[in-house]
This record gives sequence, structure tokens and C-alpha cells, in this order.
Amino acid sequence: MNDRPHTIAFVDLAPRPGGSIVSLLLLAQGLAERRRLGDDPAPLYRLAVVLNAANPAVARFRDSGFFAGGVLTIGSRQGLGDDYPALVERARSSGPLARLRRLPAFLAAWQGAGALRRLLADTLPQARRLRNLLAPVQPDLVHLNDIVPVSRAGILAASWLQRPIVCHVRALDPLTWTDRWLTRRVDGFIYISQAVAEQQRQAGAQVRRGQVAPNAVNPDDFPPTLRSGAARQELGIAHDAFVVGSLGRLVTWKGHHVALTAFAAFARQCPTAHLLIVGAPDVAEPDLEQSLRRLAVELGIADRVTFAGQRDDVPQVMATLDVLCHCAIEPEPFGRVVIEGMASRRPVIASAAGGVLEIIESGVNGLLVPPGDAAALAAALTDLWQHPSKPLAWPRPAVSGSKRTTRSPNMWPASKPCTTTSGARLAAPGQVGRHERTCPPIFTLVAVAATDGPGCRHRDPGPGAWPHPLGCAAPAADGGAGRGGLCPLARHA
Repeated sequence: MNDRPHTIAFVDLAPRPGGSIVSLLLLAQGLAERRRLGDDPAPLYRLAVVLNAANPAVARFRDSGFFAGGVLTIGSRQGLGDDYPALVERARSSGPLARLRRLPAFLAAWQGAGALRRLLADTLPQARRLRNLLAPVQPDLVHLNDIVPVSRAGILAASWLQRPIVCHVRALDPLTWTDRWLTRRVDGFIYISQAVAEQQRQAGAQVRRGQVAPNAVNPDDFPPTLRSGAARQELGIAHDAFVVGSLGRLVTWKGHHVALTAFAAFARQCPTAHLLIVGAPDVAEPDLEQSLRRLAVELGIADRVTFAGQRDDVPQVMATLDVLCHCAIEPEPFGRVVIEGMASRRPVIASAAGGVLEIIESGVNGLLVPPGDAAALAAALTDLWQHPSKPLAWPRPAVSGSKRTTRSPNMWPASKPCTTTSGARLAAPGQVGRHERTCPPIFTLVAVAATDGPGCRHRDPGPGAWPHPLGCAAPAADGGAGRGGLCPLARHA
């Protein structure tokens, strides 16, 4: 019997730290800390990760100690858009071509040619580099930490290595015909919200091979003992200020401009109001911060707004706030910042769209406002300022995860996972050869770690309780509902 830990290789080529990176570190922590039972508490998993060489988060991964299989880096253009030759760029901006692109047949041909170019010039070379990087790792499972459109190279690389593939879908993006073809090579999908799963179903993904595993936070990272004094002093914010926070990457759809506009109206009523904007400029919109600063000047609130840039100490930043605003003007796939605010025991006002609707029940554990509605946001801020005792009646994250209660002692998922279906069976460690698409689905182990569910109980959990992620109702020795073989979650029960 081969007792070598199964090797899971993660791939995330994001160019900057963001929600996917934070979630991946938490997921890796959950898996790295799982140990065998009995006298040999050896790790169950050996983890490796491939990151974008330009991502400043690489150092955090190396310092974490979770990745015994290595923290590898690779150059990537992810997030930078298409790099067209000068001749093509001139053609794209020309008047005649712009008129032609209004014709459906020409537009379809143009988009098809662009997809073919990206496949040949970008995706295939990147896939070959990833394959060469992953081959020495000998992964038993490849976990691609993002949507299919930015995981194309990873899907091809893992397919060439004949390894099971999990795609952790974290965005609400459309699928091209290439993406729909690639989804057939993916053994299992993990969706961070029902909203994402439904959008992907409508886009043509094989949702039946997936399950919803909401993001989680570790409540130990957000202790109630954190105080705001030191952070406020560092940021130059008065100790008696009423601090409104807007956290997230500086991209237009995150709605920081809405936060500024709403804050300007609110600040006319609250003389101590101060707005804290936390987030780094995105590679796609490097000039947005300057635009936001100009807007603050135009609104006459520049002296009451602090741009803090990228911060890794999110719990400490949350401790400085009196209220957190989530201002996305487009549907949010999940809303990690929302559950971080709730874990910090701060009242949260959020945009009523996307995955946020699965987290917040307005007036019960937060407030919802229409996306992009600065007037509604200003009114909600005024209401919370004038009635500071209102949030005290909301459920605390230590005992409830937004709309639903969780029994997990270590992680706080935002909602109860909706589990379905099958995936890839994990081959014996180091085994070479085409993997089987049979149960038990190893990707479920990753999904369970993502929310730190209670694991296998081998019984009907009863109404309202978390179901067994594999639908297992039989003793572990029976393989779990006749699936054949030991239920892998039995080791974590």
C-alpha cells in the first residue's frame, strides 16, 4: 500500500492579490492541517501551487508553510487584456471596421478569428509551460482557482498530464465556444455561490458535475479584542470619527465612485464622518485611483477621504470601521468582503445583486440597497448613524453564517453548501494513466475544505443540517451508499 500523501496542485495566475488569492490560502490551510488518524498524524495531502510571477502575494504563499510541494511561478498576461500587433490595433479602431462589426455575421467571424488567435498565440504556449512546470510535481489532482476563461491553459496542461481537474469558479463571466468545449475536460466544478452556478448553467457549463461551496473566513482572524486606535492613528483618522469603509480592488464595477457620491451626501449630516477606501489599482484600470481622487475633490470631501492602498491586515482595517459598504454596481459572484465585515462584527450595507443575496437578509443581518444607487446608500448610512443600536440586534457571525446557521467550529461559511454530484476519482498517489470519472469525487474534499464542513457522519443528518457532501448514508466500511471503496471523508469525521 502506498501511504504517500495525495498531491494537489493549485493554479492561480491572478496578477494581484484579491479574493481568489485569500480564499486559496484559506483552502490550502484547511487541507494542509488535515492529518491521518491514529498514531501516525502524517499529512493527508501534499500541496503545491503555481502563481503569477508578478503577483506580490507569492511571498505570502512561500511564508505560509502550507506548500510542501513547492510554490512555483510562471509569467502570465492574465488580466492584461489582448496584446494585438500595431496594424491590428489600428484596424480595430478604424471607422469602416467599426461599421462592419455591427453586422452579426461579420462580428461572429471577427470574434471567432480572435478566439483562434488567442488559442494559438497565448493559450497553447502557456499550457505547454504549465505542463512542464506541473509534470515534476506529479499531481494527483489539479485545482484551477478561477473561471474557465482564465483557466484554459491549465485545463489543457492537466489534460495532457492525464490528471483529474477541478475548476473553482469564482466569477460571473460568459463562456465562449472554446470554453464550453473545455468544460467537458473538467472533472468537477466548485461554485462559490448559487448565483455563479446558475449563471454558468445558463452559459452552457456542465453544472451537473459541480457543487456550491461558499467562501469562508476563519473567525480566529477576527477576534473581538482588536481595537481601532492604532490603525486610525496610522491612517491619520480621528479617534472619534464615524468611519465608513469601502474595500476592494480599484476597478469601476466595485463601485468606489458610488461610495464617494453617497458619502458626500451623508457627510453633510454627519460632521465626524470619514471615508476609508482600501484597495490596490487593478492592472486593467491603472488610472482609476486618480479618477476617484479627482471625484473626491469635485464633491468637496477630499479632506475626509483616505486612500489606504493595498492592505494585508484586513482584520485590523475592519476594526477601524463603524460601518462597511459594499458598493458593487454589477452582480458580485460572492462578496468575500461582506463576510469579512460580518466576522468583524461590523454592520454591512451591500449591493442587492449576485451572491450577496445569499448572504444578507436586509434588516436581519445587514442592509441591502440597489446597485449603483448612491441616494439609497446615503440614506442607509444615515439610518445606521442615527440608530447605532440597530445592528446590535443582528445575529453574530460566531453563531450564524448570514442567512443560515453553520455548525463548523473552525471556519465560518457564508451559507450552507448545496452539494450534488460526481467528479473525478483520485488515482493512487503517483499513479500514471487516464483517470476515471467515477465516485467518490475527490474534488468534494477540496470543496469541503473550502467551507470546512463537518465532514462525513455516515447517517442522515436530519432536517436543516448539513448533508454529507457525497450523499453518503452508509457506514464507511460499506463504501458509502454502495459507491465502492472507502468514503474519503471518513478520515476527517
